[in-house]
Amino acid sequence: MAHSASRRSVLVGGVSALALAAAGCASRGNTPSAVSTAPANVDKAKSEGMVTLYTGAGEAAAVGWSKQFTDKYGVKVEVIRKATYDLWDQWQTELTAGKHIADVLLVSDSTLFDAVISRGQLAKFVPTSDQYYPSLYTKRGYYYPLQEVALAIVYNTKVNSAADIQFIRSNGYDALYDPRFKGLRESA
Repeated sequence: MAHSASRRSVLVGGVSALALAAAGCASRGNTPSAVSTAPANVDKAKSEGMVTLYTGAGEAAAVGWSKQFTDKYGVKVEVIRKATYDLWDQWQTELTAGKHIADVLLVSDSTLFDAVISRGQLAKFVPTSDQYYPSLYTKRGYYYPLQEVALAIVYNTKVNSAADIQFIRSNGYDALYDPRFKGLRESA
């Protein structure tokens, strides 16, 4: 669905769950602004009648967030689901063409945001829970983690020696690049 020229020219970044509620209501002008669930921002979203969410999240999660937002604010959420880099490419192409369709971009690679922050293409957003996010995963005022994914190294105790197992335990993921494990690594 094409949007009018009044669509925002900046994307609200880094959201937590349906703090999409806040993110979906950012400035519609040519410069980024701070985002909140202040009545004026909610009114802007209501006047447009829809918030567009670009996400790589699973369908059930995206539908759940959208429903919560719609139930709370009475604003429909259009969900565009694709892989992170496909969404990113689409968003960058739209920005270049002056078509500002996405209101909220939820991607799994937060490093992508650094360049758009420096170009002023990402609206500021500070959730009330800001202080609870570890700075390792956060660019305060711009993006926040939505979820944490637990990763694990699994090894076969019948194939690996006690020394190899100790090496893996001591060195973590770096151990997997040791030449002794060449051709034996897999990821799922």
